Amino acid sequence: MKTLEEPKPVKIDLTYLCPNDPNREKIIEAGGFVLPEDGPQHLGGYITKIEIVEEKKYTYDPNGRRIEFPIKHQTAVWVCQTKGCDGQITIDPYGGYTSQ
Repeated sequence: MKTLEEPKPVKIDLTYLCPNDPNREKIIEAGGFVLPEDGPQHLGGYITKIEIVEEKKYTYDPNGRRIEFPIKHQTAVWVCQTKGCDGQITIDPYGGYTSQ
């Protein structure tokens, strides 16, 4: 005879959590660890646009002169695939994540 196990919390990736998800606040407050029934309802999405962003950074040479040099990194836009949802997240590894 089997016994029922207690439900265990699951870890939710906050990177791709839709800004329009009805359980978003609960998931963020819990730090991403929630029971399966409290998990996200907007499941899945896709990357629509990848851009290369160029920035200017500064450093100093051994003589103390300021040197400017360009760096490049990629940003992307993630779009929720739930029907009727227009949720978007801009993913920038150096500038953070923004919801739209």
